[in-house]
Amino acid sequence: MMEIVVVLAVISMLAGTLVPMLTASQRAEAIVNATSELEALADALHRYYYDRGRFPNTVNATGFLGTYAAPGVSEARVRDEWGTKAYYRLEFASSPDLAICYSVGTDGVTSGAASETLKVTVHGADAGGRRTRERMRVVGAALARHLDAGGRVTGDWTIDRPALGLGTEYATDGFGTPFALDAATLALRSAGADRQFNTADDLTL
Repeated sequence: MMEIVVVLAVISMLAGTLVPMLTASQRAEAIVNATSELEALADALHRYYYDRGRFPNTVNATGFLGTYAAPGVSEARVRDEWGTKAYYRLEFASSPDLAICYSVGTDGVTSGAASETLKVTVHGADAGGRRTRERMRVVGAALARHLDAGGRVTGDWTIDRPALGLGTEYATDGFGTPFALDAATLALRSAGADRQFNTADDLTL
């Protein structure tokens, strides 16, 4: 009988040691997974912004989920590592071009991007600026061909764009703002990330 008591005591001690170790291991694994998933979401958000000139409203938005971001197997949402109904949050800072994607963390409580530690910051202006410069190079080449062929421009981009043989994807810059073409100087301008012309971030070709 004493042997059984001793064995039970040893098992109890081992269980008391293993449970916290197991919990800590699971927590560490969840943190690693969340970090990796947030990095993947940041990449997906960059690609979405590059294509559309803006961020989605949420990580589960139609057009983003399933196209840019993949949910888990048999899942309909991009689920957070914590909480049975939790999913990664998207919060916008001082401008619509700065997004913070974050996890609710180990406590499962949504405290906002400023208070959470597991998060990534995505700068849409990087993707928008890159897309703008690429479009401006194409427009510049089309404008040169058009002028070499004896063509003229009006200064109205809705008229000049199709006259240059450019499709609707060149109607706007990488931030969704229509380009401006000066008929006198032939300067092509983008309003930049602030979407306002005649400010410091304007791009000119």
